[in-house]
Amino acid sequence: MSQQRLLQLAPPPAAPVKTGNSNDWDAVEQNLGSKFPRDYKWFIGTYGGCAFFDFLQVLSPFGERISLIERHRQRAEAIGALQEQFPVFPKEGGLLLCAGDENGNSLFWMTKGAPDSWELVYYADDYLEFVHYPIGLVEFLAGFVAGEYSPHFITGVPFRNRGEPIVTSCSA
Repeated sequence: MSQQRLLQLAPPPAAPVKTGNSNDWDAVEQNLGSKFPRDYKWFIGTYGGCAFFDFLQVLSPFGERISLIERHRQRAEAIGALQEQFPVFPKEGGLLLCAGDENGNSLFWMTKGAPDSWELVYYADDYLEFVHYPIGLVEFLAGFVAGEYSPHFITGVPFRNRGEPIVTSCSA
């Protein structure tokens, strides 16, 4: 199971931040107009808002400064204008931001079908190059930490030399 694998590869922080609770989830899902995948809810509840290798930051909908939903809304127009491969959420099957890296690249869910079946698209910062991953977020994160998933446009970035895979100092 992907959750157990991620826990083994990258133990969660002792005191995760921006985890929310069941009432918080109801409110953000109502604000979004969609449910989130269960693996994402588990991840946020277990890890909170954090980054892997201080490189790939998974966004929490409970960020104090800016939440996943607000960051997505701010970038949606630019995303749609710069690429033609995929629609942008809230359109059916549209891209919904879930993570980003320090190089300006973004990881999105493709919101096609039920939330638990959403696949991922990792886009380069210019929204011209992308890699499609037909898997869920936690499976991707476990593979990313293990070095199995690395989009071609970040190959050679030495983020794995930074030590521990989890850093909890995320500001979003």
